[in-house]
Amino acid sequence: MKTIVVYNSKTGFSEKYGKWIAQELKCEAVSYKNMTPDKWKECDTIIYGGGVIAGKISGVDKVKARPEVKGKKLVVYTVGATPMDAREIIDTVKNGNLTKEEQKDIPFFYFG
Repeated sequence: MKTIVVYNSKTGFSEKYGKWIAQELKCEAVSYKNMTPDKWKECDTIIYGGGVIAGKISGVDKVKARPEVKGKKLVVYTVGATPMDAREIIDTVKNGNLTKEEQKDIPFFYFG
């Protein structure tokens, strides 16, 4: 089973966390803009991270819509300035980016 960390980073924080995650998992970390259809296809597990802009996780809708991602394990993380104990705000981000159905299958992590 091959895992990859894909990040969409404007400020560098999603990239930094993505590289830390990849280092711990001993897998590759790649910028979303450098992903190819073949690279998406060769992975069984995709960990995707992007920053929060106006309550939306940057690029997550594009990742979920990719045909190469269908049927694979997807994990989503986001990075933001909201304190970790602000559960209501973090839950709003989660609910605004993942449907209730998606939340059953897609683990979500917030790094503040």
